[in-house]
Amino acid sequence: MQSDKNHIMFEFDQYLGFLAFLTIATMGFWLMIFLITFVVPYWIGGSLIERLKDLVNKEESIGDTFKEFRTIQEEWRNTGPVPSADSRDLWRTYHFHVENFYEYIKINKELRDLDYKKNLEHKEELVKKAQKILDSDNLREGFKELQKLHKEWRQVGPVEPELREQLWEQFSGITKQIHEKREEFYKELR
Repeated sequence: MQSDKNHIMFEFDQYLGFLAFLTIATMGFWLMIFLITFVVPYWIGGSLIERLKDLVNKEESIGDTFKEFRTIQEEWRNTGPVPSADSRDLWRTYHFHVENFYEYIKINKELRDLDYKKNLEHKEELVKKAQKILDSDNLREGFKELQKLHKEWRQVGPVEPELREQLWEQFSGITKQIHEKREEFYKELR
């Protein structure tokens, strides 16, 4: 009997400790699975919604903002499932802010188009003023006015890309004619 006692691997207290360890480890494992599967995606989803909200208030170019929007959308798709009790609200909130972003882009485009139109009208007016200088005989005052027109041209914002070069060529052409007319005038004075 003595020899049988030496072959026992664990005492009963050690066996209970081992069972307690396995129980805690198993519970920890399942808690970690739960957190990774449900809670972390919920937190990530919430942070993506916050980033989406912030996009509307950014002061950067629409191109950069739209790239960030696409990144957020991709991260949203890769987030994974969230607790079913919260998924509907999270989904609705996300799509509400996506719609807000698209509305922001639309408004921004409309504002840009209005700005282009206003700038086009302003630059067309500058072209008309330059043409009046070319048609006038007062070259000294006209040249001073032309310099002011060039300064004003640089301060006016952009026009639609399709019209930029054409409008500049028109203004620049009149400017060259004024310079040539001025040179002729001073040649005659010498």
